[in-house]
Amino acid sequence: LYSTGGDDYGNGRLSVYSFGNGHLREVYPRSLNNHFAIGGIVAWAPNGNEFVADTYAWIGRDGNHHVAKQQGLLTINLSGSKAKLILQGNYTDPNWSRDGRSIVFIGAGSSIQTFDLKTHRRDILYRDSGLSSPRWQP
Repeated sequence: LYSTGGDDYGNGRLSVYSFGNGHLREVYPRSLNNHFAIGGIVAWAPNGNEFVADTYAWIGRDGNHHVAKQQGLLTINLSGSKAKLILQGNYTDPNWSRDGRSIVFIGAGSSIQTFDLKTHRRDILYRDSGLSSPRWQP
């Protein structure tokens, strides 16, 4: 999985590289009309069929420019045809739990948080300055 990150115009790209055949296939935003820009941090789901990314959601356009961006966490299926903004806000560094039911991430104010994908419950686990890249213990 490879992310080019996004810019102020929603030009982030996300591709999957197959080591078996050496093929690099663009997954996103091919079929999503550039409504989202990948922020740069991407993590595979344990099932291998989707991933989560920190992102900007573009609400509208003014000529050739996107306007009114919102940050959040986005899930995208492997084909790139379904994207869902699961959390809106200043969130980054997402990572899936091993069972695929929750996502851990850094929230506003430098806090480690979790989000339950079934109940949509968000919990703050820890606050401190300079936190980054939370991961689940194996």
